[in-house]
Amino acid sequence: MSDINVMRADCWFARAAGLIFRKKLKTKELLWLLPCNAVHTIGMRYRIALYFLDQHHNVIRVVSHLKPFRFAWCRQAVSVVETLATDNLTPQEIERAIKLWLDDC
Repeated sequence: MSDINVMRADCWFARAAGLIFRKKLKTKELLWLLPCNAVHTIGMRYRIALYFLDQHHNVIRVVSHLKPFRFAWCRQAVSVVETLATDNLTPQEIERAIKLWLDDC
């Protein structure tokens, strides 16, 4: 069982709002944006880590410390997971958390 909490943002408003209206993610809390292949941190006050996923939920790119007021993308990605930059999660932990979340559905 994973101790990582996955929150899914799969409608337009949830993806557009992202983390902007949240004070801060909690430790080992993920925001999974789908469909999505680009993220900005305009208006944010802390660094985040991004894990870009392909259609099989495998991590294909990692941006480990995206600063506020920056932009990152991955053309091949179909979804993105956002975490606190300080969580230092591995791509394997992200993949496992997403696959466990999907199994619970």
